Amino acid sequence: MGDPELIRAAEYLRDRNVDGALKMGQVLSERGISEEMGVSKSPVREALAQLRDDGLVLIEPQKGARVFTLDETEVTQICDSRQAIETATFEMALGCDHAGNDYLMASYTRYVGKIAALRTHLSKLPQHTDLSFAEYRKIAAATREVRMDTIRALLADHIGRTRQAYGRRADFLEDISAA
Repeated sequence: MGDPELIRAAEYLRDRNVDGALKMGQVLSERGISEEMGVSKSPVREALAQLRDDGLVLIEPQKGARVFTLDETEVTQICDSRQAIETATFEMALGCDHAGNDYLMASYTRYVGKIAALRTHLSKLPQHTDLSFAEYRKIAAATREVRMDTIRALLADHIGRTRQAYGRRADFLEDISAA
């Protein structure tokens, strides 16, 4: 089952990363986190290594750990991957193709934390969340009607708008990375 303190520390850090409590590029102190959580530094160190493997934390020798940062190229790559994976996932769910493809699910799982963290940071933009929910409602309607061509187009529009928001907010990403 695993070390309960390690599991708790990893969940705590992952949740704080995804919900925006930790800013992109923020320096992470093993001691501070262990004191905050009331655990020893060992499970915190192991949790940071786990999050490094998930791409949510960067660990640099002699500098320590910090929350991941992204540049525009990485955001574009995440959006491209997200569009491919989410389209394939809809096809799986609707029985169109890729049935039971563990590799697609593993690919999405690998980046879901970064996607969620970026979504949290973008939710601070005016109307971003409202527009996203409107797009999700359209995707849900197309899903109920099993209209895969419409779903593909809606996903492309939604992720494309998200990509543009990231691009327009490159200064936002750099500002929080530099903090």
